Amino acid sequence: MRIIAHRSGPSVLPEQTVDSAKLALENGADMVEIDLRFTKDKKIAVSHDENLQRLFSKDIKLSDLTLDEYKNLKRSDCDYCGHSFEDYISAGVAPLLLHIKEGGENIPEIIGYIASKGYTDKVVLGVHSPEDVKIAKQTDARIPVLAFMKRKEMMRDCINEGAEYIRLWQKWTDRESIDFVHSFGREVWIMAGHCDGLEAGITTKEFLDFCNESGVEGILVNNVLNYTTD
Repeated sequence: MRIIAHRSGPSVLPEQTVDSAKLALENGADMVEIDLRFTKDKKIAVSHDENLQRLFSKDIKLSDLTLDEYKNLKRSDCDYCGHSFEDYISAGVAPLLLHIKEGGENIPEIIGYIASKGYTDKVVLGVHSPEDVKIAKQTDARIPVLAFMKRKEMMRDCINEGAEYIRLWQKWTDRESIDFVHSFGREVWIMAGHCDGLEAGITTKEFLDFCNESGVEGILVNNVLNYTTD
């Protein structure tokens, strides 16, 4: 089962930082997940949140800042600033699961940027809807797609549009859903936690054992050391 470092694996170092991503890979992660958004000057930045209050103590949207302004904005909890997508590529961080927070017409632009950097074979695209799966596949069918579905009912449509991987929230995960995805020859990746009092990216040994027994192919977690499997 692939171990995917959720938000770059914020267990020792801060989330969505190149240093955290590198540490996660060094500690056994098979892939690093990052969230992509656009700045005011239409550059690609790495940020889970649209509003920067949580990490930067600034009640402002990322889209209201230029990339340079974002990269000069210091985090409120540590000695790090905002990162661009270019920062991860320049550092050679790979493979990457790119959670595209703002899809639609932005997807071809992101794919073009990936190609210009020679990263086409080093990424998986994560998108939110069957429509975005279709756009991604029409733009470059070589790049595998993970369906970060907002509703479980989207599974079949995402599969029909060509998504190779289907993301289930932990609370959605049961044998029936796993078998349904596998019946189409697609992989199941799980977003750990976010249920039963667990934070996103954190789960239990019992659930991890269930995933292994059920043939789940990937799981997104924060501390990769806690979930590395043989």
